[in-house]
Amino acid sequence: MNRRRFLGSVGGGLLSAAAPRGGAGAMPFGAEAGEDSVWPAVRGRFSLDPQQIFFNCGTLGPCPRPVRDAVVAALERLDAAPTYEYWARIMPRYGEIQAKAAALLGAREPAAVTFTHSTTEGINIVARGLELGAGDEVVTTTHEHPGGNSIWRYLEQRRGLRVRRYALPVNAPADEAILSGIQALLTPRTRLLAVSHVNYTNGLIMPVAALGRLAAERGLLYLVDGAHPLGQMPVDVEAIGCGFYAASGHKWLCGPRGTGILYVRPSLLERVQPLVVSYDFAHPPRDVRGLHAGATRLNFAWTNNVHDLLGLEAAMGFHQELGAARVRARCMALWRRFREGATRIPGLEAVEVGGEERSAPMLTLRVKGRPNTEVFRTLKKRGITVKEVLDHELPEPINAIRVSTHVFNSEAEVDALLETLPAVLAGA
Repeated sequence: MNRRRFLGSVGGGLLSAAAPRGGAGAMPFGAEAGEDSVWPAVRGRFSLDPQQIFFNCGTLGPCPRPVRDAVVAALERLDAAPTYEYWARIMPRYGEIQAKAAALLGAREPAAVTFTHSTTEGINIVARGLELGAGDEVVTTTHEHPGGNSIWRYLEQRRGLRVRRYALPVNAPADEAILSGIQALLTPRTRLLAVSHVNYTNGLIMPVAALGRLAAERGLLYLVDGAHPLGQMPVDVEAIGCGFYAASGHKWLCGPRGTGILYVRPSLLERVQPLVVSYDFAHPPRDVRGLHAGATRLNFAWTNNVHDLLGLEAAMGFHQELGAARVRARCMALWRRFREGATRIPGLEAVEVGGEERSAPMLTLRVKGRPNTEVFRTLKKRGITVKEVLDHELPEPINAIRVSTHVFNSEAEVDALLETLPAVLAGA
């Protein structure tokens, strides 16, 4: 089947049939529902263009209808009665949403959680708020996203901070080798260890809990870039042992654009100075019923995009209804299907991370003989969105594309990409 006929059949068949009737209660998400009926129903909650195939949730995820509906409904209420809706109805729920976010992160205390606009913002709040300076050292890796790495470049230039980067090979070594490589960079001047939970470059799940134990043994602060895990795998900040965890709400969690979550261990809160001093810093939020004061002092503004906050709550609920383990299993089943097919295509070489248990549902493929940007653009013209992987700090050129599989994707879409790639690689 050619791509045009496939897309037509998806748009008119599978997705139309998947559209739920009768609202959210009609979705067969419960354990009693067969998996074959669950995933078409899940897809039916998204408004993805049926003439396009989207494999780049690792950059930006689409919002399902319950999320969009929550945002629109809140906007309508706010515009009808602005101050009443804001202060009397929505803001009193802030603490309840904090508690849900804390549960999603595995945090014991809701007060340890505040909301941001992105992972990058969360990392900046911590990096700048710790007031590290000349002579202090930060240890990180060469696989950090530019959004998280740029602040260290900035602090190197502005404050004289020294940043030591572990040159992690693209084909990932064993966890023991990663631990040894990072440990070798630690010195008496090291103050902070900063790594990604999942590397955006190759999908590797880093040994974050083992690194947390290392940080504790050496008395180091520990910051984890959690841009990718939420919405595609379970997270437990207590088990990781990190002092700080910055996460995104608009990637795999499929929340509103410009939403994020920051966890700060309560015992470390006083060590982080706020970037923006707001009402909450000098006046405890007594008149916001239910708000868990704590990490909110780092960025809490009294006038927020609370409609997006309610959308983020809906996104958390959507994934909770599906279940983290179930989502992980579905994402990895599609990843496995794609990997098995892609590794048989001449001109592609899968980056190795050491097994499925060490991988997020993101497959990075080296492209041989053609620039990855050209392959990316050609696929886009054919209606398939993937991600071109940029080298940035990597210790070796990679020339690769990245394919992310999520719950709204289907086996038919995976097969369509596998069918399309040989012609694209051949320059057809």
